Amino acid sequence: MISRKPWRNCHGSRKNSRETVRRILKAHHLQPHRIKYFLTRTDPHFFQKAEQVLKLYQSPPEDGVVICVDERTGIQALERKHPGLHMLPGHCQKQEFEYKRHGTFCLIAGLNIATGKVFGQCYERHTNVEFRDFLEKLLASFANQKLYIILDNLKTHLNSNVQELVACQLFISLYLIVVLS
Repeated sequence: MISRKPWRNCHGSRKNSRETVRRILKAHHLQPHRIKYFLTRTDPHFFQKAEQVLKLYQSPPEDGVVICVDERTGIQALERKHPGLHMLPGHCQKQEFEYKRHGTFCLIAGLNIATGKVFGQCYERHTNVEFRDFLEKLLASFANQKLYIILDNLKTHLNSNVQELVACQLFISLYLIVVLS
């Protein structure tokens, strides 16, 4: 039965001891310290897109190369001010904690699913111009081979500048998988 003054029976009340709170939580199978996260899918075609991408991974087409592309932005370029000390038997390597900052950069990389080789480029910025440049270099390194490129739906991938390059190339097929945010 629920009391008219429920705060008297809850863990926020000063009158309840820790043991009382523990017993109440245990009796009702409540575990407030445990959280399971989930994302709501907003794309109605999410499962069809995911299935298409999984098929590319499981059985890559023989007429081309499957490349999975992703970016890592905001990487700090750091340089140690002083060299570290060599590792000695029984001791770990020691490293000076001071460093010099050289700004940040963006890494765009593509993983060849068949060979496991990574094709990567570093850029100072992360815009559609850099992403298009990466795609052009990727195309040049896989000349006359069809590319099946798997990527997320980042705005730089969907920009007209990038889509223009894809539209005029016969050797690129983009597979966008919707990332929920």
